[in-house]
Amino acid sequence: LEFSKNKSIAQIDWHPSIKGIVAVAYTEKLKYDDRVDLSSRILMTPSLILIWGFSDPIHPQLVLEAPEDIYSFKFNPTDPNIIAAGCINGQVVMWDISQYEARLRNHKNTGARANKTRSDMFDVEYQRSPVVHYAAVSSIESSHKMAVMDLIWLPDTVEVARMGVPVENKAQACCQLVTVGIDGNVM
Repeated sequence: LEFSKNKSIAQIDWHPSIKGIVAVAYTEKLKYDDRVDLSSRILMTPSLILIWGFSDPIHPQLVLEAPEDIYSFKFNPTDPNIIAAGCINGQVVMWDISQYEARLRNHKNTGARANKTRSDMFDVEYQRSPVVHYAAVSSIESSHKMAVMDLIWLPDTVEVARMGVPVENKAQACCQLVTVGIDGNVM
């Protein structure tokens, strides 16, 4: 619970293919003026998406670090190991959690009650959640000028060509997304 103390929930998304796994984005619980006054402290505090398993409601399965508070995120529907998120500063961030897929699939076997003695549950190694750093982030110049409030993966049947024309996606995999920002832009 240390990761989410004194924070607000901004978004929740269920894992599309693993039952009992839910991801939650947390933001600083601040008014705008307080956020401006404390901006240097906020920069030193990582923003997080915590991925929880119902088998252990105390320790997250994974901790995703972001450069700024996350207001919106979604699992990729055709490859749930890819997660995209929109930040308060307008950037889009992506993670690849494929190396932790087995951990998420086995969450029922690694939970607080599954084959653990009372002393095992207080072991520091047992309680440690892997921290995953983002794999990609959009440049400030090419991002929204204000917070990203929503994003959606394009369907696996459509992709947008270089000139902005929708075309058939022959790969049948979601690989592009659309974001909506407070600045009024759709990207």
